[in-house]
Amino acid sequence: RKAVILARLSGLKGDCVNIDKLKVESLVPKALEDCSSEEFLMGLPEYDDEFAKRVAKVEEMEGSRLHYAANVDVSGSQVT
Repeated sequence: RKAVILARLSGLKGDCVNIDKLKVESLVPKALEDCSSEEFLMGLPEYDDEFAKRVAKVEEMEGSRLHYAANVDVSGSQVT
């Protein structure tokens, strides 16, 4: 979402700033998207091992870390 907002503020228009056209990976597990805050907090620990495995896989590569990133290319009219 932040990349789309930045792209729009930079003057980009059209499909390149349509969030539905971007590949978005949520940090929130699918099963916890539509629950109360209490249910979310109670259910989140069930995903600790899965997330820890993702982090460990990235950390195996020296100098690497898990992060989420986007690219706004104003001159190329692209958001990726």
